[in-house]
Amino acid sequence: MSNRNRIVWSIAIAWMLPALVWLSPGQPTAVTVVSAAPEPASADSFSTHRKIATHGATKEQLARLELAVNRFEDLGLHLPPLDVRFFDGTDSCDGRKGKFSAGTSPWSIRICSPEIDSLYEHELAHAWEQHSLDDERRTEFMQALDLEEWSSPDVPWQHRGKEWVAVVIQQGLSGLPLPPVLSNDVQTRLRAFEQLTGSMAPVLEDWVKAREVPCDRRPTAMSNETADYAGLICAMT
Repeated sequence: MSNRNRIVWSIAIAWMLPALVWLSPGQPTAVTVVSAAPEPASADSFSTHRKIATHGATKEQLARLELAVNRFEDLGLHLPPLDVRFFDGTDSCDGRKGKFSAGTSPWSIRICSPEIDSLYEHELAHAWEQHSLDDERRTEFMQALDLEEWSSPDVPWQHRGKEWVAVVIQQGLSGLPLPPVLSNDVQTRLRAFEQLTGSMAPVLEDWVKAREVPCDRRPTAMSNETADYAGLICAMT
């Protein structure tokens, strides 16, 4: 056989061997798996480790939810396992902007107006309250805000204790910056935040640290223990 023919046959055999191995039944073959590039994370995957499943969220909505969850966790306010679903339009929330339900397992939150920033902390606050508060703390909270009903459907929502918990937690965690002079209502809510959580509201902490606040203008016990920009701590004076 000429050298030229030997080269041709060598090339042919090299191409045929893989096909013969692939087609031969019963022949164990070592297989090398080449992993494809990983798929980008889906929009509904950020909070699996927190036992919070999400459905139908855009990346922007998911990022906003993660920010809200982090605000709770940073303050040690532990959330239960949750199923969070996003919708366009309020039909899936019974005409409301958002809805929390403890009638499912895990408990569910529906976000039907995801463009409203305050909605995220508000609905998470409902879950936190249901998970964390006992009847004694609920009663103390209602007394502090002069409320008579906790969740009765016979009274407007703005007079229900459980709704005010969500308002107080949301405003304390992520509300608008506080004005230079705090009204009596605002001070009452800030004290209620501390009563509920055992922590100072982040918005109040920012308020104190940003200015030299006289002691008689500090509205809560914990704000007296926080240094302002000049280093003043009222509890030490």
